[in-house]
Amino acid sequence: MTRPVLLVSPDRPGAYRAIADALADATDGALITVAPGRYDESLYINRAVTLAAEGAGGTVEIAAAQGSTLVLDAEAVRLTGLQLSGTDREAPVLDVRRGQAALDGCRISGEAWAAVLAWQDGVVALRDCQVTNAQGAGIVVTSGGANAVEGTHIQEVGSSAVVVAEHGRLTLRDCRIDRARGNGVCVNGQATAVVEATRISGSGKPALAVEQNARATLTGVEVSGSAALDAYLTSAAEVVLTRCSFTGSGGQAVRVGEGSAPVLRECLVAGARREGIHVAAGARPRLEDCRITGTPTGLLVEAGGRAEGAGLSVEGAGTAAVQVADGAVVLDRLTADAAGTALRGVGAKTEVTLRDAELVTGVELSEGASASLSALRLRSGGGTGLALASGARAEVTGSAFTGCSTLIGAESELSAQDSEFTGADGDGIRISAGGALTAVGCRVNGARGHGVNVQASSRAELTNCTVFDNGGDGVRCNTDEPVRVHDCEIRDNGGVPVRQLKTGQVSVERVDTGGDPGGRTTAATGSGGSGAGGGDAATRAAAHTGTGPLAELEGLVGLESVKLEVTGLINLNKMAQRRQEMGLPMPPMSRHLVFAGPPGTGKTTVARLYGAVLAELGILSQGHIVEVARADLVAQIIGGTAIKTTEVFNKALGGVLFIDEAYTLTNQSRGNGPDFGQEAVDSLMKLMEDHRDEVVVIVAGYSAQMEQFLASNPGMASRFARTVEFPNYSADELVTIVRGLCAKHYYELSGSALDALDRYFQDVPKGATFGNGRVARQVFEEMISRQASRLAAEPPGDDTELSRLDGADVITVPSGTAEAQG
Repeated sequence: MTRPVLLVSPDRPGAYRAIADALADATDGALITVAPGRYDESLYINRAVTLAAEGAGGTVEIAAAQGSTLVLDAEAVRLTGLQLSGTDREAPVLDVRRGQAALDGCRISGEAWAAVLAWQDGVVALRDCQVTNAQGAGIVVTSGGANAVEGTHIQEVGSSAVVVAEHGRLTLRDCRIDRARGNGVCVNGQATAVVEATRISGSGKPALAVEQNARATLTGVEVSGSAALDAYLTSAAEVVLTRCSFTGSGGQAVRVGEGSAPVLRECLVAGARREGIHVAAGARPRLEDCRITGTPTGLLVEAGGRAEGAGLSVEGAGTAAVQVADGAVVLDRLTADAAGTALRGVGAKTEVTLRDAELVTGVELSEGASASLSALRLRSGGGTGLALASGARAEVTGSAFTGCSTLIGAESELSAQDSEFTGADGDGIRISAGGALTAVGCRVNGARGHGVNVQASSRAELTNCTVFDNGGDGVRCNTDEPVRVHDCEIRDNGGVPVRQLKTGQVSVERVDTGGDPGGRTTAATGSGGSGAGGGDAATRAAAHTGTGPLAELEGLVGLESVKLEVTGLINLNKMAQRRQEMGLPMPPMSRHLVFAGPPGTGKTTVARLYGAVLAELGILSQGHIVEVARADLVAQIIGGTAIKTTEVFNKALGGVLFIDEAYTLTNQSRGNGPDFGQEAVDSLMKLMEDHRDEVVVIVAGYSAQMEQFLASNPGMASRFARTVEFPNYSADELVTIVRGLCAKHYYELSGSALDALDRYFQDVPKGATFGNGRVARQVFEEMISRQASRLAAEPPGDDTELSRLDGADVITVPSGTAEAQG
């Protein structure tokens, strides 16, 4: 039987002039071909027909000023190559009420609350179509049939691009959604959506919203450029996202709300301006093999939330890779390489479980947070790896901490078993302020400071542990609380195996010291005189051994005024600490300093020793020094400087940030282009305020330039309240420095050499840029070179001449230079 064919044309003989007329005469199965042109009609189709544009010679536009352009109430209707538009604010352009409507290659443009509506018993199938609606939604589906949209571009819609609501069902595949003012895809009610291989960009509201009791399966969805949020998941029903990506959100990338437990599998989150994944109270997402990169915080779990999963990777997080505040996290195979902290847990209800994790930078737990860490590998370039504060608890099993210290602070507890603490730039493990350590079968080695440092009011128990190759003592006890060391091996440390600084409860049993001097325990206690710091255990220990940063400071050549100034600062910090212990208010004070003076006068060395002393007092957690200059802080792009400055500052936390030639940070642009150095100064001011008790910042440079530097920022003078002036070395002091270099390298100075050195240093000009200690080293190196040339020309008869430097080996000041100096 031949299929009926009807032609609609505005001008052809024998053709219908209106589509409605053709529909009135059509029977089921008829094909209505429409010639190019504009047809101002509102059509109601109640027969199974095909409505198709004729050929490819022009556009067929069906437009309605009132009502819907097409209302479909038939078993099956096919629309091909048509352009449908409507201007009625109350009626969808395409209204599918019953049966199946299949649209191929159509363009739909409306101004109502929806451009396409499939409801009641209607089913819509769009393929290779375009949908726009400046006032409302693109496609709204509430019917439970097999609705499908494929290869379709939905853009410039006034609200959400695709809405699946009530009991609606929709499959969205291989589509593009651009610049929706609302959601890209919104699924709510009891609806079900399957979204595959679809790109959503520039959404004004969450690009993906799955709410109430809706179900959603999203695979290969790419979301980019959302204004504030990529995905908002609050549904209590099953929601699964697989191989989806979320890039460049103006706020958070993924937020999981109360009652929702979505599964994110092999998903990528990149470049969000806030959190990568935010888990709200009552939410329980599962993350499997997901990756988060370039966000301030990778995973944030707030109070009452819980995140579980395996294979999560977080890279480049500026604040924290994983942050938990009174929530819970259970993660296997976490990898985190963050500029900030790898894991931060805060709050008594915080519970963290990490298994087989690999972290760069540290773990911070505070305010009663607890953690179970097993098979953890944490490596860092310095500073603190594991920090417990204010009542935190951690259990560590079979883990390795490399290149970083472990700090157990106020009322906190660490239980470590079969773990290794290696290569800290301070103490391997430091316990302070009522903290407690229980270590079984652990190794502590390669620390620059002490292996285990038990500070005031703290306690420790070490069983079957090995403590070796540390720069200070193996175990240092400066507490009245119990310390028990038994069945341990403590050897090859720079100090004694176990040092007892107070008459506390130190028990040492069955300890193998490997023949180290000092036996198993060395006591170093004192009567606590009345002078400044007389009762300080760290100072007494340094006095006992003749070593320590204070002794090293006193041993520096010259710098008497500097020593007096720095010693006064140290005593001031001691007294402030003592007042705090007595419950008295802390005096207002700033530990940040300006070191002003010519180069080569030991500013960096004094800064290092100052930090080490503050660490011994427990004022700084580490006492290490991070030395930087302008190039380490300043980038050449807008916003890059703040990032570089923050990274450097975070490395210095717990120690000293030493900024050499700090004055170069200001007034470098000379009015031409952005002043990135000033951006570094502004960032430093904020960071110093946020971490006022965690770091000492020392800025150094020439005296005059440093005065200008302090005047460049209104808050600078208040933060750097004290300036330490470093004078030029005297001639005698410079000679002493050269003598020290000679002794270090097994050279002797003859009387003529000493006289020649004295004349040289008396005559050499000492202007503002005189190098002082650097000049002394250059003179020493030149003497060695001249001696080598002299002995090569006239070989010595006695080998002792190889170690003797004479006056002839000393350079002289060119004639006229000294006169000009005078």
